[in-house]
Amino acid sequence: MLFITKRTKIDMHLKIRKRNFMKKLLFIISIMLFSFTLFSCTESANYSIDRVLDRVDVIYAEGDSVFSVTKHVTLPSQTDLNKSATLTWTSDTPDILDEFGTVNRPNETTEVILTLKVTLNGETREKNIYIMVIGRYQFYDVLFEVDGASYGSIKVKEGDLVEPIEDPVLEGFSFKGWFTLEDNETPFNFSTPITDNIKLIAKLDVLVLADYSIEYYYQNIVDDAYTLTATEEFNGEVGSQVNATKVIEGFSIDSEQSILAGVILADDSLVLKVYLERNTYSITFISEGVELSSNPYKYGFTLNENTEPQKDGHVLVGWATTPSGTTPYIFPYIVSNDLTFYAIWRLDDGYTYEGYYDGADGLSGIDLRTFLRMRVNNGKTLVDYGTARYVLDDTDRDPNNANNLILVYLGTSVSGVWDGGSTWNREHVWPQSLLGVAAVNNVANAASDLQNLKPANPAENSSRSNKYFDNVTNAHTYNPRDAVKGDVARILMYMDLAYSNLNLVNTYPATYQMGKLDVLLQWHLQDPVDDFERNRNEIIFGYQNNRNPFIDHPEFVEKIWGPITLTASNNETFTIELDFPSMFETIEIISYDILYIDFKKESKYLV
Repeated sequence: MLFITKRTKIDMHLKIRKRNFMKKLLFIISIMLFSFTLFSCTESANYSIDRVLDRVDVIYAEGDSVFSVTKHVTLPSQTDLNKSATLTWTSDTPDILDEFGTVNRPNETTEVILTLKVTLNGETREKNIYIMVIGRYQFYDVLFEVDGASYGSIKVKEGDLVEPIEDPVLEGFSFKGWFTLEDNETPFNFSTPITDNIKLIAKLDVLVLADYSIEYYYQNIVDDAYTLTATEEFNGEVGSQVNATKVIEGFSIDSEQSILAGVILADDSLVLKVYLERNTYSITFISEGVELSSNPYKYGFTLNENTEPQKDGHVLVGWATTPSGTTPYIFPYIVSNDLTFYAIWRLDDGYTYEGYYDGADGLSGIDLRTFLRMRVNNGKTLVDYGTARYVLDDTDRDPNNANNLILVYLGTSVSGVWDGGSTWNREHVWPQSLLGVAAVNNVANAASDLQNLKPANPAENSSRSNKYFDNVTNAHTYNPRDAVKGDVARILMYMDLAYSNLNLVNTYPATYQMGKLDVLLQWHLQDPVDDFERNRNEIIFGYQNNRNPFIDHPEFVEKIWGPITLTASNNETFTIELDFPSMFETIEIISYDILYIDFKKESKYLV
């Protein structure tokens, strides 16, 4: 039996309370130690590179997923799994989804491959993430199938129309159109908007062929009746409609008489008939601005040359197809268009050219120019520029002193001996700077052509420089003495004729040009050819085997450049003395309005 006193009970109670308190304290300390240990472990976690690669992923906007991206995504650049790890993102289609997670939705849904690269402690791992970026539009596939095989496909945006592809061709079959599986009776309507994937199947029927023909009836030229002219045979599918659509130049279809369409019949009896009415064209003949005739002719009519026109003192050369044309059209003309013919007249001077100019009879304008250009260049053998120093004393010899020559611009007689250019030098009448070629002593070219070279006083040559010719001397123009104005004009006309790149103009001349043409034409009349020029032309012919046609035949000038009008500002009067071989000769002066001529040379002028 245990006896417990009051003091004992109190002591026991205290011990029990102490023991309970110690248990609670130990429990609290344990919890704190566990939490500290857990926190310490979390803070110091060091996941491996493979674990980091496996756990890091794309963060999608609400409602999006790897299978459907419509908004920007977040691509982590670091991770708490291991703060030492470096994360790098790349995209195979950065214009749709770039390495920063920016999304630009394409028209069509597109798969984008994002690549995550993790680098840790010198090691690198990477993985691909396949993301489907939803397009802005829905696209559908339209499949075409022929005889069980694919014939092509087209991707079409929702609501758009599909364009039909080329009709299939299978030997022995007729293509009837594209049909759907659901409707094999009604061809697919290509005006239907596409709202789903669809397959179109070609319907093919066994082909049944038959013959048909098209007859062409041409209207006659001499009357309005029609004559069967051609028949074409064809072969086509029975039951199909055919049309006569052939266009024939020069004809219009007479629709009232024609049968232009029909259905091919199994018995080969279909015949289409095309009646072709000839088009009518207007043919006009004009002479000197006056309409001689204008008549309608049917297409294909054979038109012969009109030889009726007459013009006093002229011969009808032929008819040109342009107002300024000089080349005659070669008749007959088979009518095919509206056309106007213009008379080409040649002055009937009754002159027959012989020798050097044999073949120039009746020529004028461009035809004469072409003939003479060929003539002066055929067989031409130019001397070089250096040789000209020892030729000009011969070509321009003073007829009164065989040891001297005549200076072109001053007209003075000086020693013909070449002294290096002190007494006289070589003047290019057509300035060398405007010829486009260099004057070199051992070179033969346009700059060494003797026809263009004249002896000149060095100072006067320098003063003239490369000025063009006119009736006054100033900063741009040069006016030579009257006695050589015609000489200068004919030299320049020769150069224009002989060299196709040179041209006489009435404006300020550039390279390959010289002037002033209208003034030179007047000088040609005012200063006729004299014996000095003729002698010079003969000597040059001996050296370079060609001649200046305008010296031999001054009339060539007007035959090429047309009638020359002489004018004077002072309204001076003059007389022309005409030498007629007989008082019984009939002389006709045709349209000469000469206001002023200052003849410095004795001459006989034929009008």
